[in-house]
Amino acid sequence: MTNRLLEGFVKPIAQIKKSKIRLLFVRKLVHSPAIDYVSRLPACHNYNKKNGAGRNQANFTSFFFTHQVLQSPLLIISIAIFIGGCATHPTVSTTRMETGEKKYGWSWSAENVFPYLWYRYGLSDKSDIGLRVGLPIYGTGIDYSRILYSKKNKWDVLNIAWSLNPNYNSDFTYYKFKQRTGKGDTPGAISWWGLRMMYIHKGITDGSSTRIGFLLGGQPNEKWGYELGYNHDFNSMPITKLFDFNWNNTVKNDKNLSKRYGDTPHVDPGSGLPTEYSRITGISFRIFVNLGLRSSEKTE
Repeated sequence: MTNRLLEGFVKPIAQIKKSKIRLLFVRKLVHSPAIDYVSRLPACHNYNKKNGAGRNQANFTSFFFTHQVLQSPLLIISIAIFIGGCATHPTVSTTRMETGEKKYGWSWSAENVFPYLWYRYGLSDKSDIGLRVGLPIYGTGIDYSRILYSKKNKWDVLNIAWSLNPNYNSDFTYYKFKQRTGKGDTPGAISWWGLRMMYIHKGITDGSSTRIGFLLGGQPNEKWGYELGYNHDFNSMPITKLFDFNWNNTVKNDKNLSKRYGDTPHVDPGSGLPTEYSRITGISFRIFVNLGLRSSEKTE
């Protein structure tokens, strides 16, 4: 472990970008063998032969047990950090908030790996603002929601958000909410779908990415809910190749694809993390929990 830590810092400090230092630290600290194993998965297979991340592995089982990956107490964290797309999205209010109403809770998202705390405050009966604090910092951000349409048990919301992550991103999302009604017109479960445009200003490889996608969500009761979606970058790969798990090889072997998409790598060779161009960065899955619901009347 000590040798691996030293190897990662052999380069002169002047040659290492500041934005990569924290990523190198994570790579070396959280069990490098586990990261090396995951980096051999088909999604990033044969990406960078220089760094050894793209060599063909004839026997994965041998590698797996030789490095004792299964015995590493940080295996789950290692895989989670690698899989995590390092882009975060806000937890919006799933109900129409009143002026002065407050909501708070926590959310866990696959893209941010670690949970983050969120707080929402009703500015009026049509708009509210949200704050997020990530652990330790990634996932932190701010967002604003505005109700554009409301009628009975249906309402539409426009949300604008900014998030702090390795891939700094801004979101513009249009939600369509619907609440079921039970016996006696009692409010029931809430469901929604939405369209999202995500812009990554400056990603891990210092590039930018514009993505468009959709999302679906549900809240069975007032205590918890979930949301999942996907945002695609059409400049990083064609949508028809979304399920091509040997994409890196496909690009290299096709001159036309290489010319069009060769400069948008999906894996950062320095850290092994998904870049701003990776389809993994576009995946969104979140579970959120409401810890408290406070209206303006109660606080008075």
